[in-house]
Amino acid sequence: MPKALRPKPVVPEPPEYLRRLGVQPRKSLGQHFLTDEFILGDIARACCPNGGETILEIGSGPGGLTEELARLAGHVVGVEIDEHLAASTRERLKGFSNLHIIAADVMDYEPDELLAEGGAAPPYTA
Repeated sequence: MPKALRPKPVVPEPPEYLRRLGVQPRKSLGQHFLTDEFILGDIARACCPNGGETILEIGSGPGGLTEELARLAGHVVGVEIDEHLAASTRERLKGFSNLHIIAADVMDYEPDELLAEGGAAPPYTA
């Protein structure tokens, strides 16, 4: 079927809190925002089976997973390339003392540099 005749995919509306923030995923940054609370919780529990873990989250986005991780982990360092999104996530989750959001391109740094910048102490494990 010619491209012009193909139906365009339906793009779901972003959740209300993203609309309030004026946030739309940016294709140029490869952004996709996971918003299903059940899946976010499942991922966070899988990352923190013992509680107290140090987590390096790449692509914090609007902070859905970041928030769940901060509830369970000992320390979370989130890295977000989008400065505006990093700032709004930092503001929204400022009540978590175990969370540090860095506005940076993760490809420009080694993981231990990001963890140190976020206040996480060695040893680091993968």
